[in-house]
Amino acid sequence: EIFQLLDRDKGGTITEAELGELLKIIGIDSSQEEVGLMMRQVDKDHSGEIDFEEFAILMTRRVCPNYTSSQIKFAFKVFQDASGSPSGKVNVDTLVQYLTLHGSDKLNTERVRKLVGQMDSDPEGIVNYVEYVDMMMHW
Repeated sequence: EIFQLLDRDKGGTITEAELGELLKIIGIDSSQEEVGLMMRQVDKDHSGEIDFEEFAILMTRRVCPNYTSSQIKFAFKVFQDASGSPSGKVNVDTLVQYLTLHGSDKLNTERVRKLVGQMDSDPEGIVNYVEYVDMMMHW
């Protein structure tokens, strides 16, 4: 939602200045040099702007830098086992169900569907979480 708010021209991207503003809003103090470095790390097409996917990758690295891809995959495996999905894959509906009904910080269904919607699923609603985590962590 904040990303969309700062995407003033609604083109689906934000500039370096807008990224700096967004980081301040969400409470991440960063110098102008740090913001520039962050942009260069995820702006793979060198357009000077980042889209939501690139922003999500940046936030994954910045907010959760202490988690390894193995740890994140292990967390997804819990959902895989619960859904009876094949190895490395998870059913989207199971993921939504667990994120909205279980845990101390239950999320609302609309928000979870929006989050899970960022992941590519096949026609049966199965996500390859191994590929997703690898892409997010190693972009």
